[in-house]
Amino acid sequence: MPSSHRRLIHPHDQQILNDEPRELAPEEARSFSYSEPSLIGGLHTISIKQTITAPVEEGSGSTARRVAHIDPLSQSFVMAPRFSLPPNAVDSVYPTPGISVEHTVLPHIVLKDPHLPWSRAPSEAHVTPNEDAGNVQSCTTWLALLVFSLDELQLSQTQIQHVLQRMPEEVDRKQSETCTLKMLSRQTPGLGGIQGLVNTTGLSEKLDAKDSAEVTEVIILPGSLFTDLFVDAEGPADKLNVSGYNFMAHARNIATDGMPNAGAESDEAICSVVISRRTGPIVAEEPSMMIAHLVSLSWDQDMPVPNNSDLVAMTSLYSWTYTCLASKNMASTRHSLTNLGEHLTVLRTGNEADEHPPRLPARIEEGLLDLPALIAARSRDGYTLARHQTVTGEVTAAIVRGPLVPTQVKHPLPNITMQSNFGNDLAIFDPKLKMMDTTYSNAWQLGRTMAMADNAFCAALSRLRKHVHAFSLDAAKREVHSVFGDDGHGSRHCAAGRMVDLLRDLDRINEPLSTRGGSATTTGANRWPMAVETDGTGEEEKGQVMKNEHNTPVNPDYAVVYSWVLDKVHLANVPAQYLLPNPAFLPQETLRFFFLDANWVDALIDGALSLANHWGAKPEEDTARTAIKEAINKGPRTPDETLGGRHVQMPQYGFLLRSHFLTRFPDLAVEVTFSETLENPSKTNIKPPANTPAQQGILVQKRIAPDTMYILFDAAPPDLQRIAFTMPPHQRCFKVGHDLTADELTITIKKINTTASRPEAGETLGERHFKSDGTTDAVFDWKTRTLNPAIFSKYLVRELRDGMKEEFEDKIPTSAVTALQLNEGILQLDIGDVSTTSVPEPIPIFQLSAPTKASISP
Repeated sequence: MPSSHRRLIHPHDQQILNDEPRELAPEEARSFSYSEPSLIGGLHTISIKQTITAPVEEGSGSTARRVAHIDPLSQSFVMAPRFSLPPNAVDSVYPTPGISVEHTVLPHIVLKDPHLPWSRAPSEAHVTPNEDAGNVQSCTTWLALLVFSLDELQLSQTQIQHVLQRMPEEVDRKQSETCTLKMLSRQTPGLGGIQGLVNTTGLSEKLDAKDSAEVTEVIILPGSLFTDLFVDAEGPADKLNVSGYNFMAHARNIATDGMPNAGAESDEAICSVVISRRTGPIVAEEPSMMIAHLVSLSWDQDMPVPNNSDLVAMTSLYSWTYTCLASKNMASTRHSLTNLGEHLTVLRTGNEADEHPPRLPARIEEGLLDLPALIAARSRDGYTLARHQTVTGEVTAAIVRGPLVPTQVKHPLPNITMQSNFGNDLAIFDPKLKMMDTTYSNAWQLGRTMAMADNAFCAALSRLRKHVHAFSLDAAKREVHSVFGDDGHGSRHCAAGRMVDLLRDLDRINEPLSTRGGSATTTGANRWPMAVETDGTGEEEKGQVMKNEHNTPVNPDYAVVYSWVLDKVHLANVPAQYLLPNPAFLPQETLRFFFLDANWVDALIDGALSLANHWGAKPEEDTARTAIKEAINKGPRTPDETLGGRHVQMPQYGFLLRSHFLTRFPDLAVEVTFSETLENPSKTNIKPPANTPAQQGILVQKRIAPDTMYILFDAAPPDLQRIAFTMPPHQRCFKVGHDLTADELTITIKKINTTASRPEAGETLGERHFKSDGTTDAVFDWKTRTLNPAIFSKYLVRELRDGMKEEFEDKIPTSAVTALQLNEGILQLDIGDVSTTSVPEPIPIFQLSAPTKASISP
């Protein structure tokens, strides 16, 4: 029964079981110039021509055959976004709202639908004739991402009244934060027929009738800026041309390994990316707010070319703001990544790592009280103070910590068994600090609360307990009756002979109650106080394979309980205040490592399994709970041959990351490397399908806040050797070049192969310099801060063909090659050699605690 919380593990197991190869290996990406849908949006005419002939009838005297032609025509309309994007259509944007970037960045938007930029087409009047005819490497797009400064879009109240003079009163006469005017799609024709205003929205009352009730947003541009952006520099000045924007949109297929949403649907994702051709202000002494708009290029075919003094209305489908840094302040993504790796430590208060493992001061070990040192020692162990109410009602303080601890904790703890009926007996008194440690009692109560909140789990556990009890009771009866020479299911004659004993026992059944003067309870004496030897799931029957969540369970209730328990072992749905009892453990811009306290998880599971206990007055007498735990324990300690002899992976180690970097790059990828010879017996060498790792390195990768994420591994150092953070390929920023001044643009030409061979990472063809005076190729316009994509793409193909010869075979410029050139290089934060931080002793395989057989024998 696969779990969404452990979605990284289950697909990996399925690939091994089904021997399914992957197209992309981890960290690989594939770029496409376009991903055209089967039919673009709009009106389509369907015609079918069919010719039917029949042989000449006998005796007719005619030699001609009868022929009938059927040529039916029908029209259909393909729906596609027109005035607004569908909900959740945007995967991510860069720069993300609120962050600051350098002026060389070209903003981009990632769309979840890989066909969206090509789902419509601009009007034929605004593209180069026969642009797409016979061209399989390029396709016209109807979307463009443009960047504006505030003064380019902001209107005075007089201008707003002039633009909206034909609009009804309910249309708001105020611009939004991104300088848009909101209205219904059917109201956009009211922007036409106004002197000095050119309307590009192009609503058709017939074709766009279904979209007429949509809310849309409109931006108003100066006519001079509009013509600079949409008149081809190499073409006639009186003709609008949007063909160059083909090079600013492409599709990308990526492997999602190590990303927060990895495994949600598959190991791969395909999306579309639209890049802006405008940069921020080139010469600026102060940071400035920039506004990015995803605009429609599907205009009215008969719209005129605006004059410089005109205003132009355009449809904006999505918009956001960000800050462009002054040219002199070049804070980069590299600096942000470096900052994360400068202060690595474990999960506790303080920013610096200890050079030596923490230990109690000598005065405390000798029995002398040194309260400040004692508190510091407990703090280094991950404890914090919490409000605590005793059973008698007094409010006092207690020490507590969560499942994520800075030091390795022995499991199981001596002199304590994580099996309780109430949880209070799991609180530990600290004799030195004179305070209660309520860590495990809190975990027990949390587990019980989470179980009671899950109706399906409660029902399954109750039925499973009943099944286990009935199975065990029957086995106990057989054992007792075997003393009398039968199996407990003798003949009718034998049963009749025991009727006298049965009646005598019925008369005495209430004697213990009357002698004690008490009343009957659900936890009274058990007539068959025997240790349960089986879980009652039928999995020990001959020929049964081990339960691994991918095969058909013998007992569906046990499958529900088993999956629920494994989820909680992986901290599924554990509230954040339990993971981080003290917010000071994880300051801003920090990376903190931790061990997983198996005792905390053990107490959590025991609290959940304590429900539906109708037989055990004492924890050790709850034999059904013990049996269920023993059945679950078989998974981690027993190799599963169907999965290559691998054990069930259990979390042991991990880290918490809190950084604004996660908000800038939501799909920040994490890569881990393990040792070849692993001390943990849960690792085995198997031969997986193509492009599939031998085992899933990351067990859980979850965001608990927009800027906070935790990751769980099933190995700790020295088995865990390396951790690397990599910018996701579809969220790396695009830059016009690595240096842009008032008179020069510097670009480094990357090596891009179109053959099977691959260049080494970082290989280039050297730098190219472009002057603002136009003495070189006019790839950039300093006046409008825009890249000329058509000229730049042609220049790029020419340089690659000259510099790489047979390794680059393309002759036609494409958006995929242009995007690879503009894409910022892959930055990676490599957390050194983690294996040097060895644990004191190997971590044993996780097992749920259960009373020993001696403690539950009669």
